[in-house]
Amino acid sequence: MTRVALVATGLVAAFSAVPVQDVTAQEAAESLEFRSPNAAYEAGAFQQALEGFLGLQVERPADADLRMNLGSAQYRLGDFEAAAQSFAAAAANGDEAIRAEAYYNLGNTSYRRGQL
Repeated sequence: MTRVALVATGLVAAFSAVPVQDVTAQEAAESLEFRSPNAAYEAGAFQQALEGFLGLQVERPADADLRMNLGSAQYRLGDFEAAAQSFAAAAANGDEAIRAEAYYNLGNTSYRRGQL
């Protein structure tokens, strides 16, 4: 999955009395609605991506690619336990390339959970 950062920009008049709020790229992305969970993920709308991947999981429960995407969204949201479960499921059902990526991501989740 390609990851793309969303850059939020805005224009403010030089003499404007309106305060400018700090908005992160993720907050800006979450305020948009995307057509696919992949597009949401690439834009940084990880919660929206997660919800979309969970919806697709009902239709394709054994899809290792989908499990990787689900785990990636969970990881980006800081849910390392759920991400580890998704990556483990991807490793169990995926081909050699997916297994390698899943095991790498499992190492990252273990580190984040303080297990390494």
